Amino acid sequence: LISALPSFVLSLQPNTARVKGKFIPYVVSRALPGAFTMAICLLSVFIISKTDLGWSFGFLEEVVVDGETKIATTNIYSATLVLTLTFTGLVMLYRICQPFNSVRAALFLSVAVLIVVCLVVLHFDIPLKLGTFEWKNLVIDNWPNIELQLPQYLLLIILVQAAIPISAVLIRFFDMFNPAED
Repeated sequence: LISALPSFVLSLQPNTARVKGKFIPYVVSRALPGAFTMAICLLSVFIISKTDLGWSFGFLEEVVVDGETKIATTNIYSATLVLTLTFTGLVMLYRICQPFNSVRAALFLSVAVLIVVCLVVLHFDIPLKLGTFEWKNLVIDNWPNIELQLPQYLLLIILVQAAIPISAVLIRFFDMFNPAED
């Protein structure tokens, strides 16, 4: 929902402007800020999970394997990574859709609504089957049993809020290397 559907719809937008300058470097300079923004947010969750904060956020647990106690990551950690990627991707979609027109606004709103609907359907384990395909195995095994607490929600809010200025800075940074030609 974050990459395939918007890419398809945005590629069908009419564009009569003539290509100026170096096309491939321009396209790459527009893609890298989004990739780096998502990577920074995901790395933040990863780094948190490797520190003592990993215990506070519920990312780590002790498990006994063959009589030996080991530290393992929880499903909450995986769910937080998926949600971080999803919502930072939504921030980047917002940036890509600017300036908004009717098609881009409809695209952004429908993707946001579809994401929320999918998360609700998956969380409440609403039985939806298409042949042998089951919704509950779409994102993470055991998704309906994952219960995020306030610390995980606050972390997600902080990361999404941080993605906005991070993406703006990265876009400006990459624009320095690819100035618009007249």
